[in-house]
Amino acid sequence: MPTVVIAFVSIWCLAMLLFIRRMWQVHRFRISLLRGDFDTYLTLPSYEKMVFNFWKPLSSFVVNSGGRPEEQFTPADLEETDDANALTEEEEEANHGGG
Repeated sequence: MPTVVIAFVSIWCLAMLLFIRRMWQVHRFRISLLRGDFDTYLTLPSYEKMVFNFWKPLSSFVVNSGGRPEEQFTPADLEETDDANALTEEEEEANHGGG
């Protein structure tokens, strides 16, 4: 009898750990969409549906205009600045005729 109880509790704990992991993945996915692409975020199903459909990859909930799921969504956590695209002083002088 104790072996059956230990096995049941072990399986239950493993299932809860996997469930918590899925909730964390859904949370991160939804926050990255919220920060990066708000229009796509608005088309997502409910949080509960995304968590309880654990057999579906998260990218299958995002459908692009072609009707096929996107391969991978990259979160926009890194702040992009305009300095990366700015011209150097030499390039500005060359563009304006050097003077």
